[in-house]
Amino acid sequence: MASSQPNGTQANSAQPEAQTQNDGMHQQLPPSGQKPAAEETPIDPKQPLEAFAWDDLEDRFMKKLEECQKGEEELEREFRGWYEVFQAWATTTREHEEERLHKRILLNLDDLEKIEDADGMGAELGAEFGGEATA
Repeated sequence: MASSQPNGTQANSAQPEAQTQNDGMHQQLPPSGQKPAAEETPIDPKQPLEAFAWDDLEDRFMKKLEECQKGEEELEREFRGWYEVFQAWATTTREHEEERLHKRILLNLDDLEKIEDADGMGAELGAEFGGEATA
């Protein structure tokens, strides 16, 4: 049975959409009632396996393993380099902050001494805390 499409062409409704063109990205489904190709040829578990080149597999595995190890070593070298940069930055930052803190403390002590001297409290506080009173 044919039906009319909006553009005026005829479509065959007996043909399911799954059997339309395979665009390379979607797998074409088999017609209804048929099994996929993989199930058409059953494997007998009693039959011996085909010969396999295990040595070739081991060689390929070892080559890939070496490639991965080289990649890991390169990443480790890069990490160590960046770690050294970070350590230098962290040390410099700490030293810089300690220097700034030391200067700030000295400045605050100087300011405190000026305030105490201006108020005349310096001699009294010195004597109170066991220091010598200066007149």
